[in-house]
Amino acid sequence: MSIYEELLEPDKLQIVCMKDVEPEDLQFLWSPYIPASKITSIQGDPGCGKTMLTLYLAACVSSGRPFPGEESGRPPAPVLYQTAEDGYADTIHHRLTKMGANMANIHYINEMDKPLTLTDERLPKAMEELHPMLLVIDPLQAYLGAGVDMNRANQVRSVLSPVVQLAAQYKCTVILIMHLNKANVKPIYKGIGSVDFGGCVRSILMMGNNPQDPSQKVLSYVKHNLTAPGDTIALHIDTDTFIVFDGFCDLDAEQILGPTYKKGRSEEGKSIAFLKTYFKDIPYAESSEILAAAAKAGISERTLSRAKQTLKMKGVSLGFHPKTHWWLLPDVDVAEFKKNQKGAVSESPS
Repeated sequence: MSIYEELLEPDKLQIVCMKDVEPEDLQFLWSPYIPASKITSIQGDPGCGKTMLTLYLAACVSSGRPFPGEESGRPPAPVLYQTAEDGYADTIHHRLTKMGANMANIHYINEMDKPLTLTDERLPKAMEELHPMLLVIDPLQAYLGAGVDMNRANQVRSVLSPVVQLAAQYKCTVILIMHLNKANVKPIYKGIGSVDFGGCVRSILMMGNNPQDPSQKVLSYVKHNLTAPGDTIALHIDTDTFIVFDGFCDLDAEQILGPTYKKGRSEEGKSIAFLKTYFKDIPYAESSEILAAAAKAGISERTLSRAKQTLKMKGVSLGFHPKTHWWLLPDVDVAEFKKNQKGAVSESPS
């Protein structure tokens, strides 16, 4: 019985005792960046080179060539490459040829009559027929299915869990190519959709432009559950071979995200410093006075509110007419504060 057939029987109970589990050594497709038989996500903005790099990795697998940093390769193996953004005949074939791929080992499921999804029965059938060493999904959101809300954790898990099982069952490494959201957040949260995407993958790699050299691309770790992170890789795109590796650099994922992220982090840091200074000698203050002082310092209310949450400060409302709002340091006892104030009412959401 295949894993997909087992998943269709949710009431079937299968209990496994750990003493019956045969331990296995952790394997890598590309050490230490891409663990074998697991899911890896390569993330980045459009045009940053995600697809080009992944095609190069597919070419290496198909031909048996070593990856950058490796002294020897591996036996040539099949690759299943699904893309919804580029034509196979006029783009993918051309690029793979220049990259030296063994075209007899590159395959894809024809989607002309019916778009493919991650829960499509054709996927496990293709895995059974090809036994690929590498499966690429480019981009992930194109293969979730029309009814899947990628911002809902339960739906994300239900779609990706079968892929995790397929990867383990067929000893196949899976690469999911993902775009970035526009939120000003840490790299681990930059992948579009639910944070559960990051929870299902074992390695997340961020790709982007070198801020010090726009002609160069860089690939850096964001998440590495199974091993210590590798060095950030520098590369550039050449018209003849497409991918040329330049070695390693000291950039990290936050630097790769560029000035927008760094500006946001800088503004939040400025707001945190402002609140620490403002409350250096007082345990609480009226919010109107705090906001007025922050505005003079060039700090927006929204940024100040985030800094307040980061510092775990409390918000309290007092009175009716007029009603006043107060910010309290985390160690201030709210009940005691209200007791000492006339017309105290209730605490507001912090």
